[in-house]
Amino acid sequence: MSDGLFRLDNTAYVSLHGLTLETARGSAVRIKESRKCQVAACSIRNVTNYGVTIVDGRECSVIGCDMTGMGGGGVFMAGGDRHKLVSAGHFVENCHIHHFGRWDRTYRPGVLMTGCGLRVSHNLIHDAPHSAIVYGGPLHRFEYNEIHNVCQESHDCGAIYGGRSWCMRGDVFEHNYLHHICGKDGGACNGIYLDDANSGTTVRGNIFHQVLRPVFIGGGRDTLVENNIFVDCPQAFHMDARYAPGNWAAQYGDPRIVRAKKEGVLPPGVHFQVPPYSTRFPKLAVMLDDDPTFPKGNILRGNIFWQGDGENLRRTGWNKPPVSKSYNNAWWHHIQRSVYDLLTIENNMVDVDPKFVDEKDQNFNLSDESPAFKKIGFKSIPFDKVGLYQDENRVSWPVEHVVTSLPPYKKK
Repeated sequence: MSDGLFRLDNTAYVSLHGLTLETARGSAVRIKESRKCQVAACSIRNVTNYGVTIVDGRECSVIGCDMTGMGGGGVFMAGGDRHKLVSAGHFVENCHIHHFGRWDRTYRPGVLMTGCGLRVSHNLIHDAPHSAIVYGGPLHRFEYNEIHNVCQESHDCGAIYGGRSWCMRGDVFEHNYLHHICGKDGGACNGIYLDDANSGTTVRGNIFHQVLRPVFIGGGRDTLVENNIFVDCPQAFHMDARYAPGNWAAQYGDPRIVRAKKEGVLPPGVHFQVPPYSTRFPKLAVMLDDDPTFPKGNILRGNIFWQGDGENLRRTGWNKPPVSKSYNNAWWHHIQRSVYDLLTIENNMVDVDPKFVDEKDQNFNLSDESPAFKKIGFKSIPFDKVGLYQDENRVSWPVEHVVTSLPPYKKK
């Protein structure tokens, strides 16, 4: 009946190592206003809220833990100053987080994070009704994570989700592996969901396999999508102009722009035209002079789009996409016609066999004979380094997990 098992308030250099923490009414561990505290090599299961919460402070971490059966999510961390662009340095690494969200079925992800300068790396997250990662704020890093079979009871969500601000800048997604992801009843959902003006993001060197809409840009600007691999992913890249005049979300974007012009502030209260934002993100500083509600500056470059065995394409009917008056459609993209020319599309490889080492066994390393190296100058992705790794802080090894095939597709 405890509302929590450990509370670390205003502490430093405390490590919880090798413990089994289970069956509590709240979160197992709460860390607040602390420095360099660590939860490592712990098994956390069957708690009502989160496994670990980290609020404020500096450089706290969750490393090598197994978390399952939470009523809420795995880790909640908040820290740093997004107004001053001061990083917190908190991170979650090498954790196996699965079968969570038992009580709160949405918006209790494997990792929920907000603030500035947080990191999520080398984790394995799977089997959840909603998202694996939900985030807010600038200068976060997401790298070497494997995510599958999430969003299983949801629509209009993402395995990784963040949005609602043009000031979410400098976030980097690199060398992640997202696969076997769809929504409720096999319906649509997204891989990396950059929603409602999320801008200035880098999506580089990731692998997407059997994901519906792997990269989704919802009206945002200045996002770079390059050197990624998309295999059997319908609508692999999406971009829309939701905030532009005449579109459905203009009624929400216009008041924000009016306030920005009057007060020099964008949500969530960021003074984007003065340092540190103006010096760190110069394109954001001059946005008001460049059709601010249009999705300008996005780049789709040097990616591999391959149908693979086409199982997911056939399942969804996207091997022959319907004609749309609003979108330029191909099996590999879904881009609003009115702003198609604003997107830079260059040097991608489409419908050319990339010659993986073992595609049937889902080894997506490129063989030495891959045409991608000469054709588009593709840079190898360190696929073997993605996910969990063995060291003294990994609570269990080896780690087993079952990948579930996608269910039959049902449109909403």
